[in-house]
Amino acid sequence: MRTYFFFSLPMFLSACGGGSVPPLDPPPPGEPDTSITLTSGNSVLDTLAPGSELRNIYNPTNDEVIIGIFSDAALSTEVFNNSISDLEGSTTLSDGMYFSTQTGQTSTGADLTLSIAGVYINNSADEFVSRIFIETETGQNAYATAGSPVQAVPSGEVTYTGWLELIEFAGQTETPETGAFTFTADFSQSQVRGGLSGATDSFVISGDNILMSKTDGTFSASDVQVGRISGGAITADSYGTLFGQTGQGIGGVIVTDESTDIQYIGAFVGSK
Repeated sequence: MRTYFFFSLPMFLSACGGGSVPPLDPPPPGEPDTSITLTSGNSVLDTLAPGSELRNIYNPTNDEVIIGIFSDAALSTEVFNNSISDLEGSTTLSDGMYFSTQTGQTSTGADLTLSIAGVYINNSADEFVSRIFIETETGQNAYATAGSPVQAVPSGEVTYTGWLELIEFAGQTETPETGAFTFTADFSQSQVRGGLSGATDSFVISGDNILMSKTDGTFSASDVQVGRISGGAITADSYGTLFGQTGQGIGGVIVTDESTDIQYIGAFVGSK
């Protein structure tokens, strides 16, 4: 088991969205079939401390993929079963993104707050990728990326850009910042390795050995570097996936895995 820290984040996070994806046409004769068929499930990708889990969730009923950190299995089951109800709130648009904070209830009647920051990844605005944060009155929480399921991986070299969030925890001080990221990958290679770089006003993140799967569009890395621009980077893990009918969106979470006084958690969402 890796050593991770999952924090109860303050409600400075925000936004929301959803959509359905039509089936892909078969590839023309002579072209490789890069189509992806996802299987319904709520699987554990990694075990975190103290008791949190990194999960990959897909429910074909609401046709949404979620990869991120859950404080316990019960909250992930609520999300997988789509049993969070009575959601209401407001949404704003800014710089090509949407932001929303909503309140609702779990199936057991616990009040919760759902905050999302997202971007539409096609012209008709029915495909999306977003960062979500859920916090219940009973202390459960989740920090994840969510969006329209990928149906095919891209071909050749691709570059994704978008919105980055990094949160530093230093003792009792929490410092959230947002900025921008770039993610590059070459899908013509037999083993696809992605490269991530990004920065906020104070923090920087980088990684050039992110293993990507052509089978399901997911990716992971255990040696991403994150820290202050002024110095002092530490190692983080990153997990995520491509989103959208042609893999035109991307989203991932970042979490440090070192038992140090300073820790980071973050997310990135964007499109090519």
